[in-house]
Amino acid sequence: MNEASTEKRSLFAMLLSIIIPGLGQFYLRKPLKGFLLLFGVIFAVVIFYVNSIPVNSWRDLTRFDGMGSWWENLQGKTYKPEADAEPTGEEQERQYHIITITEESRFAVLYKLLLPKAKEGDKLMYRPSWAFKITALIQGILFWIYAIYDGWTGKRGVNKRALKQRLKAAEKRNQAELDEKYESANTG
Repeated sequence: MNEASTEKRSLFAMLLSIIIPGLGQFYLRKPLKGFLLLFGVIFAVVIFYVNSIPVNSWRDLTRFDGMGSWWENLQGKTYKPEADAEPTGEEQERQYHIITITEESRFAVLYKLLLPKAKEGDKLMYRPSWAFKITALIQGILFWIYAIYDGWTGKRGVNKRALKQRLKAAEKRNQAELDEKYESANTG
């Protein structure tokens, strides 16, 4: 028989991965892979949420501000690179203050290295981006799909604790047999 045809699929691991990505990998005794898949999906959700701030309703999660101007730039109607563009209107409203640069700051040297034009008193601001929302959405979906696929095709790993116990028991049996043979050889 072909080895692929005798291989069992793990429907239970797939169902666990559908519920929570990575849970099927824990069932298959692959905790590192399960943790990485779960972390990848959680990280994607966090990126998506942070780029949706402020979130007052579900509608805020589906808001992709700035995508229209990107589309116009792509079509060649207007061109103003986003990096050089000054935020206006609603974009300016959606900027969030992270930290104010000061000389006493623990990270003053880091600011000078990363932001050479920064002066004392400048504020580091964060502006949510629709592009990060889309990439986070893609990342989350891909991690989740891979977790489901891996759960479906994955083989159950080795239970190391049970294996060690079986090896110790086998070692004791072998030692008992050797002791018995040694005693019978010496007495006979």
